[in-house]
Amino acid sequence: LCSLSLSYGMRNVGMDYDRSLFGMKLSDCRSLARSLETAETLTHLNLSNNFLDDDKVRMICSGLVDNVSVTHLDLSHNEDVEALPDWIGELPLVVLNLSGTGLRTLPTSLRATTTLRILELVWTDWLSGPQRESRSDRAFMFAGSDEIYLDDSEAADDIARRDSILLPLSLALPDLRLRLHPWSRVHNLPPRMFWWHARCG
Repeated sequence: LCSLSLSYGMRNVGMDYDRSLFGMKLSDCRSLARSLETAETLTHLNLSNNFLDDDKVRMICSGLVDNVSVTHLDLSHNEDVEALPDWIGELPLVVLNLSGTGLRTLPTSLRATTTLRILELVWTDWLSGPQRESRSDRAFMFAGSDEIYLDDSEAADDIARRDSILLPLSLALPDLRLRLHPWSRVHNLPPRMFWWHARCG
């Protein structure tokens, strides 16, 4: 087994939708962590859209501490994830997808990683105030285009906040590429615009 994609839920729920029926429970995360400790061939782990939160992510990542095979970890579209384990930078990850999460910052341990090459942060919640909840108000997402959905002062603040978080990481890891922009035919941006680095913008 080289690639594993997990999705917890129920089919055909119709109008009887109940959020508690979907996503991984802490007990599920604990079981997965135990399995990851002994996984020797697994390289890609996709846990997107599983209603994960900080405690669940910490539990799962604990199973990766002694795992040397998993290099691609997808935690995208788990909006309740607001903070990563402080030691996540010690994991031998090459690709880390955090798009669509509620993260507001990144642990400093990522600056010391020797393996990470791609960090995806599309639609990540970097804004600090609870009043800014709309995902259409992610000013930093459009820093390389003409589209800014906030007024000029708010946009400048958000871009400055983005840079204060990403610049130290990017400068510490010259080979790291950060994906900040969602791919879109509408924007018609060249491929290079979907990747960001402190040395090239």
